[in-house]
Amino acid sequence: MTATGIRMTADELLRLPDNGMRRELIAGELHEMPAAGGEHGYVGNRAQIELGIYLRQHPEIGGSFFLSDTGYRLSRDPDTVRAPDISYVNEDKLPQARVRGFPELAPLCRGSRFAERHGH
Repeated sequence: MTATGIRMTADELLRLPDNGMRRELIAGELHEMPAAGGEHGYVGNRAQIELGIYLRQHPEIGGSFFLSDTGYRLSRDPDTVRAPDISYVNEDKLPQARVRGFPELAPLCRGSRFAERHGH
């Protein structure tokens, strides 16, 4: 992700027009990156499928997985909104998951720029 130097809130981030870039806010600063490559998409899809199968085999766990298009507001003033490659939200938090909150699980796909930069 590349820091743009542009400061904004989570609400302003949601109102931005689509420019084809993946966007996140880190401590109120807009960060952008181009879409991930094919290998990243393949690995992320496989992880999503396997985790989904596990969740179906264990209905007592409940909850749901979300794709990388899902942003989570992690803090306010300044706002931080991150969009992990895959995330899991517990059943009791699903009603608010589409608005804000923390994912319980947010694995990074090996080879993602964020994972590489942070030693994952």
